[in-house]
Amino acid sequence: MAVLRGERPLKPPDINIPEWLWSLINHCWRAEPVSRPRADDLFQSLSSGRNIPPAENWSDTLFSGVQKNISTGHQDQNVLEFLEAVVKTQDIPELAQGTPANVEDSQSGNSPSHIRDLGQEPVIAIGKTAVDISVEFAPVPELQPAVDLLFQIIELCENVSINRTQARSLSLCCYNLLQAVRDHEHHVPNSLQTISQDVQACFKQIRVTMAKWAELGFIKSFLNQDYMMEDIESCLVTISDCFRNFQFAGTMEISHWQEDFEKAYKEDQKGMLMHLSDIKNGQAMALEISNEPEEKRVRFMTRMQDELGQHNTRGDTVHSGLSSNLYQIQLECKEILPDLHLKRGEVERIGVSPLKGEGAMDIYEGLYLKRERVAIKTIRASNFNPKNIERFSREVEVWTELWKVDRGKHILPFYGFCVEGGPYPYPYMVSPWKSNGTAIDYVTKFDLTVNYPELMINIARGIQVLHYMKPPVVHGGLKADNIVIDETGNPLIASFGSSQIIKDITRVPFSLSRMTNSWRWSAPEVIIDGAPPSLAVDIYAFAMTVLEIYTHKRTFSNIEDPREVLIELSNGIFPLRPTEAQVLQRGLDDNTWNLMTKCWSSDASSRPNIDAVLSTLGASEAL
Repeated sequence: MAVLRGERPLKPPDINIPEWLWSLINHCWRAEPVSRPRADDLFQSLSSGRNIPPAENWSDTLFSGVQKNISTGHQDQNVLEFLEAVVKTQDIPELAQGTPANVEDSQSGNSPSHIRDLGQEPVIAIGKTAVDISVEFAPVPELQPAVDLLFQIIELCENVSINRTQARSLSLCCYNLLQAVRDHEHHVPNSLQTISQDVQACFKQIRVTMAKWAELGFIKSFLNQDYMMEDIESCLVTISDCFRNFQFAGTMEISHWQEDFEKAYKEDQKGMLMHLSDIKNGQAMALEISNEPEEKRVRFMTRMQDELGQHNTRGDTVHSGLSSNLYQIQLECKEILPDLHLKRGEVERIGVSPLKGEGAMDIYEGLYLKRERVAIKTIRASNFNPKNIERFSREVEVWTELWKVDRGKHILPFYGFCVEGGPYPYPYMVSPWKSNGTAIDYVTKFDLTVNYPELMINIARGIQVLHYMKPPVVHGGLKADNIVIDETGNPLIASFGSSQIIKDITRVPFSLSRMTNSWRWSAPEVIIDGAPPSLAVDIYAFAMTVLEIYTHKRTFSNIEDPREVLIELSNGIFPLRPTEAQVLQRGLDDNTWNLMTKCWSSDASSRPNIDAVLSTLGASEAL
């Protein structure tokens, strides 16, 4: 019954059994058969050069019994019964008033749980099992507290998420220190009294240091890897100091450890890169980093993006894995990349021909971070100099701030740009590909199911986002072609601010380069007086866009030559109100038309602001 309760015999106080042997016997009494040592393992441990006093004749019985097991071929025979027989021959009481096996009692010799958890597999850094290590130091009872600390350090070093090779090197150094202490005792008897306490203090300090790193997951460890490496190096210095203080090792040997540590660092960097690029880890990393503050999310994504640049070669599996996992993190965190200058292979072109061309731009289909279909807008540049690169960078800052405010609700996200090192000889901009196409594409295809008034309100909300920025952002080129529709039918404002960029880069004045495509939506003060784009210009263009979407036709559709549009505007003539039944059915009522005519006022200061527009359209709430 005592066995069934998991009890073990107590160590008899009247028999001189060394602590190392009692610890070995306890290993053989483990409840799980597979965790007990085999006979040949036991013999090897017992005969590996330990100091066994000749007077202890019962140990000879132990040796001969183990040897008999081996010689008869019973290599895998469990030694539990054999050891119990040996104990009986020494008048050790049988199982009676025992101690529960799960109680950690240093006096009984039971192995602590952290030692048992290491199992029978060899400790990677040392190449020996926990049992072997325990038996190795058992003949030196004074070292048992330090041995227990060693096992704790080994377990902690195995549990760190990164820099594990360096941590294992640290545990090996701890093991080497114990070996040196044990061997030193042979040459200088009674020296352990002055050494063991210092070794324990050293190991306790290392245990505290490694415990904090073993608790962290991969992301937190990754973000603090430099500090972790400094801590491990500090622990290594502490061990080296012990070696020097006790004159256990020379300078050359310690230098050799430092070289091994540097090699371990390189191995850890490779392992960390493999972890980052393994797509099986993508979801877990994304979930973990999403719970971190924004500053840490940005730091993590920045590091991954930098690694992309280090492996930006065609067919590189590391680059592919990093790209995919970075996209997963971006998706989970609802963030864009920290660096929007996409020069590390973040985007690649699909196909060789543009899907669409307009003015000074060509639009290609692309793949972003190996996962998402995107639109790549290339600018046929002839004047892309450092000044224009700086201008581009300033616009990127605006687009980034817009993303932080809107998060892709009303404004098409801007994924980035490239002016050098990309797949094109021209600068380009990248944004998500929306399968529903532009606003005109969408209403033409889904005319009967589109809620036109709601569509106009949501377009106005997008303009409101731009105009509410500090300082306000002017779109400068609003029309149905610059509005895309997402998968839920929601409009997203696109291409804001690109008109002036195109003018700067191509050296072609905006009024000429965009004449055929933009005069129909441009306010008179822009195309007649050359005034710069303003908030009032956006309001004018919004009304023209509303007309375009309701009628499914470009504004001034009855005029072919855009120069005649200029003449009409000069004479104060604006589009006529549509009378077609289908247009009225779509929702172009008196209220909306009256609003549009106010937006077309020749006096820019008389046009309503975006809040008044939304109020007139019946929007339920402001931004």
